[in-house]
Amino acid sequence: MLVNSPKIFYRHAFENKYAFPAFNVWNLEIAKAVAEAADLENAPILMQTFYGDLDYGGIEELASLSHLVIKRAKVPILLHLDHPTGLPMVLQCLKNGYRSVMFDGGSLALEDNVRETGKAAEVAHALDAVIEGEIGQFGGEHQAGTVQECTPDDAERMFKESGIDMLAISVGSVHGQPSRLKLPLLKEIASRTGGQLVLHGGSGINPDDLTKSLELGVVKVNIGAAIFEAWISGLEEGVAKKSSDSHEPRHYGISKHAMDKVTEAARGRIRLLRASNRADSMKKALQAED
Repeated sequence: MLVNSPKIFYRHAFENKYAFPAFNVWNLEIAKAVAEAADLENAPILMQTFYGDLDYGGIEELASLSHLVIKRAKVPILLHLDHPTGLPMVLQCLKNGYRSVMFDGGSLALEDNVRETGKAAEVAHALDAVIEGEIGQFGGEHQAGTVQECTPDDAERMFKESGIDMLAISVGSVHGQPSRLKLPLLKEIASRTGGQLVLHGGSGINPDDLTKSLELGVVKVNIGAAIFEAWISGLEEGVAKKSSDSHEPRHYGISKHAMDKVTEAARGRIRLLRASNRADSMKKALQAED
């Protein structure tokens, strides 16, 4: 089910104290696998595409593929742009039907970050989309190991001056690595901003910390590494496993096994973020807006 009211979509999570797992997808099989997980859990989720995958697969191609899968799902799913290379990529994705985008200004000086994110916010809002900003850096492979924490002052300024809808904040999580959240810092940022917050590096965040973050305005948690690892391990297991049907082309069984592993991993994250069985009330909220 394609979401046409992204503000209502995120508000539902914010008001009901759960978060959307934002699953990175880069091919048909993974998109179908996470959509299957959402249907089985009766949960609204986010699919998101990373700039490297867009460079590799093509913006039009991945957008079309993802939207086709989303339309066939029984539950509300929103497509999101993750870590774009700049405003031109944001514009391209908005033109290709994205209703939720990010502007990655975390490496910029605060003044520049607020200004450039504000420009992107104006464009996104003009096209009835929502936008996520970023304060600080989450390290890991994507950000060359650099970790820079978000401060409450900077977060408050970003919300007030840039016009963003959500803010990704660096408060202990790291891209693709095990981590613990600095919950007192997250709590202060939530108190100061009152806004919708996003965590990156969600695959490795301690589960207890994630549960506590849901009480502090976190509405979106990025899940990339866990999906990648499930897909790769599923392929490896599928290759090693002999097919029970000698008449079936071998790649069918290998791909199906990998998809099942991705679905299993995605279902676990959906439950952890309390998104299971939220689809029906979400549909009512979206229909009321229409």
